Amino acid sequence: MKLIDPKWVRYPKGTFYQLLQLDTDEASLNGVGGVYLVWHRGIKPAWVYAGESLNLARAINDVADNEDVTQYEVNGNLYVSWSPAMEEYRRQIGIAANSPTPA
Repeated sequence: MKLIDPKWVRYPKGTFYQLLQLDTDEASLNGVGGVYLVWHRGIKPAWVYAGESLNLARAINDVADNEDVTQYEVNGNLYVSWSPAMEEYRRQIGIAANSPTPA
């Protein structure tokens, strides 16, 4: 299986979205399928969560409401990026290939 290199979405100014400030309606994510990543910055940046969904708005909102994820906000803001993808291609996306770095 060949991995697909996704185009990770950034805020229009070129930075990544902060998870807890993202308005998924404004970002037009309702009903959009794809993959997403959540990470924190800080002294030791790290990945926090990765997933795929038929509805990125619902999935990202659920993650933003999940205390197991949001507890990492104190380590440096939580950031999120996503890449729209049809269902049959989501598992082929090489998340590590060109993903935003947590640093």
